[in-house]
Amino acid sequence: MCGIAGIFNFNNQIVNIDNINSMIAAQHHRGPDGNGIWANDDKNLILGHNRLSIIDLSESASQPMHYADRFVITYNGELYNYLILKNELKQKGHQFKTNSDTEVLIALYAEYGTECLKKMDGMFAFAIWDKIEKKIFCARDRFGEKPFHYYYSQQEKKFIFASEIKTLFASNEVKKSVNHKMVYHFLANELVENPLDFTETFFENVIRLMPSHFILIGENGDLKIEKYWSLDYNKNPNINSSNQEEVYEWFKSSFTDSVNTRMQADVPIGTSLSGGLDSSTISCIINNLKKDSQVQKTFSARFYDEKLDEGKYIHIVKNEINIDGKEVWVDETNLLEKTLKVLKNQDEPFTGTSAIAQYEVMKLASENNVKVLLDGQGADELLAGYSHFYPVYFRQLFLINSKFLKSELEGYKNIMGDDFEFDLLFMINARFHPIIKTISDFKRNYLGAGYNKFLNTDFVHQNNNHSKESLFKFFDNFPEAQHHFLTQYGLHKLLRHSDRNSMANSIEVRLPFVNHHMIEKLMKLPSEFFIKDGWTKYILRRSFADIVPSEVIWRKTKLGFQPPEKTWMESNSIKPIMQQAHDWLYNNGITNKLASDENKWKYLMIYLFLNH
Repeated sequence: MCGIAGIFNFNNQIVNIDNINSMIAAQHHRGPDGNGIWANDDKNLILGHNRLSIIDLSESASQPMHYADRFVITYNGELYNYLILKNELKQKGHQFKTNSDTEVLIALYAEYGTECLKKMDGMFAFAIWDKIEKKIFCARDRFGEKPFHYYYSQQEKKFIFASEIKTLFASNEVKKSVNHKMVYHFLANELVENPLDFTETFFENVIRLMPSHFILIGENGDLKIEKYWSLDYNKNPNINSSNQEEVYEWFKSSFTDSVNTRMQADVPIGTSLSGGLDSSTISCIINNLKKDSQVQKTFSARFYDEKLDEGKYIHIVKNEINIDGKEVWVDETNLLEKTLKVLKNQDEPFTGTSAIAQYEVMKLASENNVKVLLDGQGADELLAGYSHFYPVYFRQLFLINSKFLKSELEGYKNIMGDDFEFDLLFMINARFHPIIKTISDFKRNYLGAGYNKFLNTDFVHQNNNHSKESLFKFFDNFPEAQHHFLTQYGLHKLLRHSDRNSMANSIEVRLPFVNHHMIEKLMKLPSEFFIKDGWTKYILRRSFADIVPSEVIWRKTKLGFQPPEKTWMESNSIKPIMQQAHDWLYNNGITNKLASDENKWKYLMIYLFLNH
C-alpha cells in the first residue's frame, strides 16, 4: 500500500523536479517507509512513489521499479494472486529479482499488455511507462478500493496524476478551484459523488478515474479511457431450493479463502471489530485459520451513548475466541479539531461522524504497530444489509411472487416490527413506481429551493443542472439495486473514507467482502439467499452460524457504526462554530434559514470545506 504520483508534459517541456518532490511530500503518510522518483531521458516525465512496505521489505522492492530495461512502474495496492501469476510468468520465460507483487504486475503487463487487468485479483492503482512506445498505462481496480485522481489539459499539454487530490495541488501546476455544483448536491441531496458523472469531484478540473477503467496516453497526449470489467447480475436459473446447502458450503469456503488470502503479509495484521455481523464473522474466521499461538489483534470504537454503543457484542466475540482487543472511546471532545483533521485527509466533504470514529480506530491500530487491518466493508452492499433493500425486495415479490411475499412479510414483522405497511399505498407504489418516481424527480430537479427550503434560491438555480435524468436510481428489481450500490453509488463512498482514514495513519486496509471472483458468483444467486424470513444477509448468517456466536449472527439490531452525532452537534463545544457556519453560509448566499437538526452536519462540513 503506497502513494503514487506523476507529471507528464507531452509538449516535451522539462518537468520541474521540485514539483514532483512537493507531491511526494504531500502524501508522505501513504508511504513513510521510503520514497523515490524517476525521470525519463527527455525529463518531460517524472514518476514518484511513497512506500508502505507490506510484502518484501527489502530495498530491491522499492519504486519506481524497472523491468526488462523497458517498463517503469509506480504502484499502490496488493495483488492477492501474485504468487500464482509469478509461476505462470516464469513458465513463459520471465525472471524476477524480488519477492514483491510489484515486479509481478509489471511483468504481467510486459507479457499481456492491457489484458493483464483481467488476470489481476486485488486492489490497485498504478501507472506504467513504456520507454519504447513512449506511452503511459494507468489503471484502477474493479471496485475502486485504491484511488486515482488526475488533471489533463490538451491546451497546457499536461497529464498529472496522484493518489490523493491534495497531491495534485501540491504540484503547483493544478489550480485549486471549488466545484460549487458538488457543494449544491451535498447540501440538497447529501451526495458526495455525482451519480450522473462519477468522475466529477468537489474541485474543478480534478478528475476521478472510475473503478474498472484504464487510461492510455501517448507521447502526443492522446488520451484513451476504457472499461475493462463489468459485473453481470443476471440470475442463474439452475440454482434452486434443491441445491441450497451446496450454495452455503460454497460461500463458506469462498469467503474463508478470501479472508485467508488477505492475511498474507510480512508485517503485523489486525482486524477492525465493530461488534456487527460482518467484522465479527471475519474475526471468527481468522481465529479458526490461525495455526500459531499468536493472538489476533482487534480494534474497536466505543461510544458513551448506550443506544449506539456496540460494546456488548464486541465483548461477546472477545469472550468466544482468542483476541487481544483494543478499544478507543470516541466522544465530542475536540470534535472540531477531529473533523478538520479527517476533512484534510479526505480532501472532500464526508457525510457523517462515522468517518471520524473510523479514523480513531485506524489511529489506535497504528499506535499498536499494526500495518494491515482487515475490515468488513462491502458486505451491506453485496449481501443487502441495509433497510432500503426491503422495499425493493417486497415490491419484486408483489409483482412476480405474491404467495412468497406473505411469508416474507411475516418474517420481517417478527424481526423488525410492524413498521412496514402492506397496504393500498404500497400496492399503488409497486404498480406505478416509475410514475411516482418521475414526479419526485421533477420536484427535486425543478423546484430547487422550494423543495429544499433551507437553501438560497439563487444558489440553487446557479448550481442545479436541471437534468432530466434522475439523480436517484429507480430499481426495477432487487438484483439491480444490489448492482447499483456495489458498482455505482454506495460502496464508492465507503471505500474513499476507508482508504484516506487508513492511509492517514499509514495502514493498509483489506476487505474480504470485496472479492470480485466471489461477487461474480454471488450476483448469480436468487434474491432469497440475501433476504429470507425477514433476515438480511441471510447467506452469511446461515453459512457461518457454527463459528460466530448466536447472539451476533442472529442479532436483529443494526447500528451501522453510527456515533451519537445528534448529541455531539448539540454540545456546547460545537454550538459556537455552528453559529459561525450558519452566518457565513447565509452571508455568502448559500442558505436562507437556520439549520434543522438533519442539516447541521451538512452545514458545518461545507463551511469547513470552503474555509480551510
